[in-house]
Amino acid sequence: MHLDNNRLRKVPPGLGSLRYLQVIFLHGNKINSVGVNDFCPVTSGVKKNLYTGISLFANPVKYWDIQPATFRCVTGRRGVQLGNFRKK
Repeated sequence: MHLDNNRLRKVPPGLGSLRYLQVIFLHGNKINSVGVNDFCPVTSGVKKNLYTGISLFANPVKYWDIQPATFRCVTGRRGVQLGNFRKK
C-alpha cells in the first residue's frame, strides 16, 4: 500500500486489521509518533501475513521514541526503514 507523500500526521488507523497487507509505504509524510499497536493487531492470530516492509523514511518520527514491540509482526530486521528527515 502506497501512502507516501500524503502529508499524513499519524499512522492511519486499522492497518493491523488488514489481514493480508505485507508492505506499507508511509515515507515522506509528517508522522511524528508511532504507537505500539499502529501496525500489528492487539490479539494474536488476526493477521495472516507478516509485514515484509514498513517505510517510515523521511518522517519527523524519533526512532528512539518507538517501542520495539511496535514492529512485532515484521518478518525481519530489514523490514523497517526509518531516518533521514530534513526540515524544508
